[in-house]
Amino acid sequence: MKRFMIVLVVLTLLSGCSSSFEQKDRPTIAVLQFGDFASLNDTYQGIEEIFEEQGVNVVYKNANADTSVLMMNAQSIQQEEVDAVIGITTQSAQTAINVFEHDNIPIIFSAVSNPEAIGITDAMDFVTGVTDTAPYLQQLQLIEKLTPDVKKVGIVNRIGDVNGIYQVEQIKAAATSTQLDIVNKGVNDVQELGVALPMLTQEVDAMFVITDDLNVSGTSLIVDHANKKSIPVYASEDGQLEEGILASVSINYVEIGRQTAKLALRALNEKNLKIETPEHKVTKINQKVATELGIKIPEEFSEFTF
Repeated sequence: MKRFMIVLVVLTLLSGCSSSFEQKDRPTIAVLQFGDFASLNDTYQGIEEIFEEQGVNVVYKNANADTSVLMMNAQSIQQEEVDAVIGITTQSAQTAINVFEHDNIPIIFSAVSNPEAIGITDAMDFVTGVTDTAPYLQQLQLIEKLTPDVKKVGIVNRIGDVNGIYQVEQIKAAATSTQLDIVNKGVNDVQELGVALPMLTQEVDAMFVITDDLNVSGTSLIVDHANKKSIPVYASEDGQLEEGILASVSINYVEIGRQTAKLALRALNEKNLKIETPEHKVTKINQKVATELGIKIPEEFSEFTF
């Protein structure tokens, strides 16, 4: 498979300098996206921004959260001549590896919380990517400072989803360094989520939204039930703040996408690239939600409000 070198184009001092592929050398990179969720769309937006800047040809497929369509999309891409494949989410990464592992092209994952759970390690020289592991301890510490009356934090996850299970385990581990208790409930689907939430929100003082597909698609439902009990909802990514989340020490999926795209360009010419964690994190607090809940934001966090 042909490997492509990034050509540095020197422009005049008036226009500055930028790097991009020459027209004749433009690589083609396929992107497999699992579903039409905000965080995944943001990830693709970041990927697309970098690829547009660099002149990369993109073959984009969205499975709309259907695993059978995801496999068909991957097999369809295999019929085309692509130089690398990006899989957004655990499902997409698994599918990309299953379909392309013998095609001698780089496979790059994005927004995967626990690569090792699906067999991805740094020892796989043709696979690399960017995780969406959030700063859970910092998030729990924010909960304690912003809402000191909170003692129990509720989390839901989809039963059998290794991504969500891993996140819950990481949060529970981080909670041992705080005074918070984590109350976890596993459910199979959105229907069970609707049944579980009234009981869970009765038991806890706050809710925390992780980034498995159940939480991403059910954020508004979680917020609605939390609002009925007048308890705050926190999240690990800022894309959910518009749905009534109080605050987040957040990873940003657009930035994760940009980081993924840059890693993919390196992977065209390099093997044994290390798996990366998110480079950008930011604290955000929703002033409107805080006001509605009667929460006074401490002066030390005023710069993070919007």
